[in-house]
Amino acid sequence: MATLQEAIDAFNNNELELSFKLFHELKSTNDADVLFYIGLHYKEGYGTAVDMDNALYYWKKANNKGSLDAKYRLLEITQTTSQCCKN
Repeated sequence: MATLQEAIDAFNNNELELSFKLFHELKSTNDADVLFYIGLHYKEGYGTAVDMDNALYYWKKANNKGSLDAKYRLLEITQTTSQCCKN
Protein backbone atom coordinates (compact mmCIF):
# COMPACT_ATOMS: atom_id res chain seq x y z
CA MET A 1 0.00 0.00 0.00
CA ALA A 2 1.15 3.51 -0.78
CA THR A 3 1.95 6.02 1.93
CA LEU A 4 0.28 9.40 2.27
CA GLN A 5 3.60 11.09 1.56
CA GLU A 6 4.06 9.13 -1.68
CA ALA A 7 0.60 10.21 -2.83
CA ILE A 8 1.25 13.86 -1.92
CA ASP A 9 4.65 13.77 -3.65
CA ALA A 10 3.05 12.40 -6.83
CA PHE A 11 0.44 15.17 -6.64
CA ASN A 12 3.08 17.88 -6.09
CA ASN A 13 5.11 16.48 -9.01
CA ASN A 14 2.05 16.82 -11.26
CA GLU A 15 1.79 13.03 -11.65
CA LEU A 16 -1.97 13.31 -11.31
CA GLU A 17 -3.06 9.90 -12.58
CA LEU A 18 -0.59 8.26 -10.20
CA SER A 19 -1.61 10.45 -7.27
CA PHE A 20 -5.31 9.69 -7.91
CA LYS A 21 -4.50 5.97 -7.85
CA LEU A 22 -2.37 6.25 -4.70
CA PHE A 23 -4.95 8.29 -2.78
CA HIS A 24 -7.62 5.75 -3.71
CA GLU A 25 -5.42 2.97 -2.35
CA LEU A 26 -5.37 4.89 0.93
CA LYS A 27 -9.08 5.75 1.18
CA SER A 28 -9.81 2.83 3.51
CA THR A 29 -7.70 4.61 6.15
CA ASN A 30 -10.41 7.31 6.35
CA ASP A 31 -7.65 9.87 6.84
CA ALA A 32 -8.99 13.42 6.47
CA ASP A 33 -6.13 14.46 4.16
CA VAL A 34 -6.61 11.43 1.91
CA LEU A 35 -10.33 12.11 1.63
CA PHE A 36 -9.71 15.80 0.91
CA TYR A 37 -7.26 15.03 -1.89
CA ILE A 38 -9.59 12.48 -3.47
CA GLY A 39 -12.29 15.14 -3.51
CA LEU A 40 -9.87 17.62 -5.05
CA HIS A 41 -9.01 15.17 -7.82
CA TYR A 42 -12.69 14.73 -8.63
CA LYS A 43 -13.42 18.48 -8.48
CA GLU A 44 -10.59 19.46 -10.80
CA GLY A 45 -10.44 16.34 -12.96
CA TYR A 46 -6.93 15.50 -11.80
CA GLY A 47 -6.20 12.01 -13.14
CA THR A 48 -9.91 11.31 -13.56
CA ALA A 49 -13.06 12.82 -15.03
CA VAL A 50 -14.59 15.80 -13.25
CA ASP A 51 -17.28 14.50 -10.89
CA MET A 52 -18.78 17.05 -8.52
CA ASP A 53 -20.95 14.48 -6.76
CA ASN A 54 -17.87 12.48 -5.78
CA ALA A 55 -15.96 15.65 -4.89
CA LEU A 56 -18.71 16.68 -2.49
CA TYR A 57 -19.00 13.16 -1.11
CA TYR A 58 -15.30 12.94 -0.23
CA TRP A 59 -15.11 16.52 1.06
CA LYS A 60 -18.07 15.88 3.36
CA LYS A 61 -16.32 12.78 4.69
CA ALA A 62 -13.07 14.75 5.13
CA ASN A 63 -14.95 17.58 6.84
CA ASN A 64 -16.47 15.08 9.28
CA LYS A 65 -12.91 13.94 10.07
CA GLY A 66 -11.86 17.54 10.84
CA SER A 67 -10.35 18.73 7.55
CA LEU A 68 -10.40 22.52 7.44
CA ASP A 69 -9.46 22.41 3.75
CA ALA A 70 -12.54 20.33 3.01
CA LYS A 71 -14.72 22.60 5.12
CA TYR A 72 -13.45 25.63 3.19
CA ARG A 73 -14.10 23.95 -0.18
CA LEU A 74 -17.61 22.94 0.86
CA LEU A 75 -18.39 26.46 2.04
CA GLU A 76 -16.93 27.87 -1.15
CA ILE A 77 -19.29 25.72 -3.23
CA THR A 78 -22.43 25.91 -1.12
CA GLN A 79 -22.45 29.49 0.12
CA THR A 80 -23.69 32.31 -2.07
CA THR A 81 -22.36 35.83 -1.71
CA SER A 82 -25.60 36.99 -0.09
CA GLN A 83 -25.45 34.18 2.47
CA CYS A 84 -21.87 34.75 3.54
CA CYS A 85 -21.96 38.55 3.51
CA LYS A 86 -25.14 39.27 5.50
CA ASN A 87 -24.72 41.76 8.32
